[in-house]
Amino acid sequence: MLRRVTAGLLVLIPSLALGQFRPLDADPVAVPGGVLAVSMVSQGGPPWPDTLPVRIGDAAEPITGLLAWIGPQQPAVSRHWTMADEGLDVRPASRAPDFPAERDAGVLVLLAAMPREPVEELRIEGVRVRPRWLPITMPEPDRRLPPMPRSAPPALDQPDPIAPSEWFRWWLLADAARARAFDNDMARAEQLRRQAAKLKNIGINSGSDLLVVKTKQLTE
Repeated sequence: MLRRVTAGLLVLIPSLALGQFRPLDADPVAVPGGVLAVSMVSQGGPPWPDTLPVRIGDAAEPITGLLAWIGPQQPAVSRHWTMADEGLDVRPASRAPDFPAERDAGVLVLLAAMPREPVEELRIEGVRVRPRWLPITMPEPDRRLPPMPRSAPPALDQPDPIAPSEWFRWWLLADAARARAFDNDMARAEQLRRQAAKLKNIGINSGSDLLVVKTKQLTE
């Protein structure tokens, strides 16, 4: 079934020139300044190269696209409870699995950096491809707001205050600080209770009413 669909797609793509690889999509989605990902099909088996030239518009020199094999990841022998049940195996095309069944379970994908200005067409292995460019919105800084401080190199025992991925560490440090403060308060309270007990004994033994009153206040 996959081979029939692939053959049908190849018929729809114009300008079939000589080449081992063909793109499966004649109008892939692209983002200016981003990375284009195009599924590829090979007319022959491995070994496959790791790179393919991609010509952008009328540029004289092509750019280098990376050819990767992406397939299901084999289950690990030793597993951890945080490991997902499913995973992807991404590797250079030259290192695709040797066994045909395992190799055919994945796909070939060409990854190429796109220019910041959209172009009408690309040429991959002699095949013309017309990307569908997605519009992007560039955020403008609000001049009324003060600039954010630069991210300073954090200390070994301190998270980066600018990195959102490390905010959870601040919560942990705050919880730990509150726990230490509570422990310190409890230790201080225990110390005061012991002092009150000593003063109470002194007041009882000396018969001083003032000391008895003071120890009662400390105890309360």
